[in-house]
Amino acid sequence: MFKKIVLASIFLSGPAMADSVSFDTVKGEFKITSEMYSQTYNIGNEKIGRTEYLTVNAKRLKSDAGRTLVAITGSVGGSGCSEVVSIATIVEEGVYFSPALNACGGVNEIYIDNGVVIIQALERDEITPITYKVKGDWASENNGPLTSGYKFIE
Repeated sequence: MFKKIVLASIFLSGPAMADSVSFDTVKGEFKITSEMYSQTYNIGNEKIGRTEYLTVNAKRLKSDAGRTLVAITGSVGGSGCSEVVSIATIVEEGVYFSPALNACGGVNEIYIDNGVVIIQALERDEITPITYKVKGDWASENNGPLTSGYKFIE
């Protein structure tokens, strides 16, 4: 209930100021610019897509000579899922986003285990756990196929 009240107050508080987050990668600067409820994603000067969330948070999980992994969490608001997550894999050849991974009851933890990104989240009831695993363009939900294949980024 608390999360819904917080999201409602964020949504009703008016437009957000422009903000950005960036990470250096093997392909150049990966940058997310937010203005109001719209986010633009760039690598260097190249626009690679956009999203429309209340807010977006990004955290670099790993960066080495060949790739950078970034966990991106978008706050949805309303009566749907509170958050969706995507893992951006940035390599010399380009940027790959995992599908939108629903975290309707929120995200508990995101970490890497043996090269696989693990997202531990909760279902809408905020009790039932759900685990996503992502490696490159492969993703699973509770060790099975994804039940939803919606794109995270347009």
